[in-house]
Amino acid sequence: MAPEITRNGNYSAASDVFAFGVLLLEMVSGRTPTEEDSVSFFIADWVMELHGSDDILGAVDPRLGSGYDGEEARVALAVGLLCCHQAPVSRPSMRMVIRYLNGDEHVPEIEDSQ
Repeated sequence: MAPEITRNGNYSAASDVFAFGVLLLEMVSGRTPTEEDSVSFFIADWVMELHGSDDILGAVDPRLGSGYDGEEARVALAVGLLCCHQAPVSRPSMRMVIRYLNGDEHVPEIEDSQ
């Protein structure tokens, strides 16, 4: 759930973008957004940590083995992180998300502070 919803109950298009980002991260990693046995685990934080250590592909579901395109996985994970930005105004529009995923636009660099 987008942070602004839990803080003040405000739903917006940016909240939907956040949810889509979480879904992308789930699909690529094969993990759930949170874990029952860990109060502190959130999928976007985990992927961001891997990104910060230059190992974003470490988030790819190991059950895929080598049966995936690394660049497509990298793009999907990066777009998922952009969508999960803490600040709603910093999240891309869904129009831009589609352009990124289709390869029509270059995915911007991700700041470690997200």
